[in-house]
This record gives sequence, C-alpha cells and structure tokens, in this order.
Amino acid sequence: MRLPLLLSIALLLSACASQPKPDISQSSPQIGVQRFDVQRTETDWYQVYAWYPTCNTLDTQPLPYSEDWLNDVLAQQYGIPAFLMGGESPSDSWLNAPPAPGAYPVLIFNHGWGAFARSNMTQMQTLAEAGFVVLSLNHPGDSAIVQDASGQLHRQSDDVLNTPEPTEEDLAAIARQLTSIRDSQTPAAFRDAVAALEARPDYQPLQDNFQRWVADTEHLLTLLDSSSEQLPASLISHLDTTNIGLLGHSFGGAVSGVVTHRTEQHRPTIVMDVPQFTYGLELIHDTPTIRYLNGTDTRYGKTTVSGEGMNAGWIQNNPNASERTFTGAAHMNFTDLNHVPPLKWAGLLGSVDGKVFWNELNQDILTYYRQHLSTITEPDTLCARQNHTGTAELF
Repeated sequence: MRLPLLLSIALLLSACASQPKPDISQSSPQIGVQRFDVQRTETDWYQVYAWYPTCNTLDTQPLPYSEDWLNDVLAQQYGIPAFLMGGESPSDSWLNAPPAPGAYPVLIFNHGWGAFARSNMTQMQTLAEAGFVVLSLNHPGDSAIVQDASGQLHRQSDDVLNTPEPTEEDLAAIARQLTSIRDSQTPAAFRDAVAALEARPDYQPLQDNFQRWVADTEHLLTLLDSSSEQLPASLISHLDTTNIGLLGHSFGGAVSGVVTHRTEQHRPTIVMDVPQFTYGLELIHDTPTIRYLNGTDTRYGKTTVSGEGMNAGWIQNNPNASERTFTGAAHMNFTDLNHVPPLKWAGLLGSVDGKVFWNELNQDILTYYRQHLSTITEPDTLCARQNHTGTAELF
C-alpha cells in the first residue's frame, strides 16, 4: 500500500509542475493563501490554510504545490531517496496576497485520513477563484505532516504511524460491510450497517481522532461566529460569516457531516465518498442540507465496491439530503491524485476521465453552494473595478 501511495505523491508533484499557469492580470481574480495556527485548548491546536480571491499579487510569492520539508519527511517515512519526491513547484496560490474587496461565503474543508490540508489544493483554488474563502484544516498528529508558524514540523503520532496495514481479509470484510451499508433500504438498517462497520477492531483507534477533528471544526466555527482575534486581521472583514458551508473527503467528509448535524444553523455540506458515521445519525433536524458525492470503482483488496446509493438509507430520513454518483470515479479521484492518470494502473483511480470528472465535480460543488448560500458580487467584477479606478482598497 505504501509504495503505490508514495509513487502517487511523486507523480502528483511532477504533474502539478507541468500544468500551465494562467496569465496573471490585475483585472481578473487570482488566488491568495494564508496559513495560521489556532490554539483550541492549552494542549490542543490545529492549523488552517485559507484560500480566497485576490486582485493583487504584486510583491508576493506562489505557494509551492509541495515543499522540501514535506518531501523530506515523506521520503523518510516511506524509506526512499528524497530526490524521487521532486522539487518545489509553484502553484496558482499567492502567499499572503491581500484579499479582494468585499466579503465572501466561507467553506470549511476536512481532508481524508492520513492526508493533509493541501491534498485538495487545486479544488481549493477553483473555489477561491469562484468567490469563496476556503478554510482547510490540518490536524497535528493525524495529518501527514504539519509545519507550524515557527517552522517546527509535527509528524503523525506514533499511534497513527504504527497502525497496522489492513490484510486482504480485512479489506474483504470492509468491502462486504460497505456493500451492506449501500444496500440498506431503511434508516434503521442503514444505522445498523454503519454501526457494524465502526465496531471493527481496525476502526476503534479512529474514535478519539474523529472526536478531536469534530472539536477542531466546531471551534473554528465558533471563532468565525465571534470574529475572534485568533483569525488573521487581514481576513476577518472579508469573511461572510452569515454564509458558511462545510466540505470534506472520506474521514474528513464524515467529520463535516457530523458537525452539520450537531448545529441547527444553516450549514450546507458536501460529503465526498463516505457513508455518514453513527455520531450524527441521531441528530436529525430540518435545517442542515447535505449532498453526498460518490464514486463507483473503489477497490478494497480484490473487491470493487460501488458507492452508488451509498447513503440512500440515510437520505430517506433526511429530506434535505441529496446524492450524486460519478460513474467510474474511485475514492482517490476526489483528491488531487485525480490529476495523475498513471495511478489507474495501481488501482488508486477509477476508469473515469480525470479531467472530465474534475470539471463535473467542481461544477456540481459550485452549483450546490451557490444555490444554498447567498449570492455575492463576482470577484472579477471587483478586480476590474479596482483596476479601472486605480484604488487599492484591499482591507
């Protein structure tokens, strides 16, 4: 499992480096990015990457798709030479660029298990360019690697690193239980099937981690509601905290779904390729709106499990939920690894055309949030106005 994953990362960095970069113009929206650390308790903290529209990238540097500290740590972790990880290739996100004028809807993203805040970076850029502020969380100790504001690196905890690799028998059992979840026809049957999956020994170590991710996400929501000083001063006035949605992939998608169920506020949420966990199944009310996006080709050992209708049993008990299946997409197609077609050979990606899928996925996400969050002035209009008047009203 580890070698294909490592090769995927190396191929991903190479693919990102070769992607053409857009012409940087002050009359069209670009993408700014900031990184900041948040202290939740005396001992617990998390990190946030913020992507947002910007009209001014002068005197800024692009954030690399990957960096030497990330490459070195991953190389050590998987026992291969660091040069195989590639160099630092620039992205389309500009570090600490000033936000475009105006306030933008906020989306909070949680990555999948063992990944990190930049694992869906190209998707974050697409959303920011479309007029959203995207806040993507790193969870130190669980995320693959986190570099804090002082430059210190925080690797995964020993408990996470020493988690046994699933055997073929484990994968076959997980596949059977996922199929049982998918085939559930009633909310009660769905709940029982999900509970059976969570009762597996290999799922038990995740329980505390799950609750910690939920706590991190809910804490960030509290900061947004109060315009806390723990948020960057340069961002606060550009956050439309009356319009907040949640988004997540896999384990992080389940986290985002539970956070939505635990609030009565309107928090439109997209859960990518994961069934809901039992933590949120008893918390049903009319306000939350959830959209499930699934694939059909995901392999668990020698078994391929279709995600089509994976949450149908749950949706029957939640009138504000909807679901869409992307035929031919696998679990990792919902991350930036989608951009590395050779990973189809390793079984990590589905048969779907990656470019077509990514465009359809992001269009579905944009359409959903534009429907359920208030509309705003498009950032290109603001940037054009700023360019025409010569006014640098960025804060």
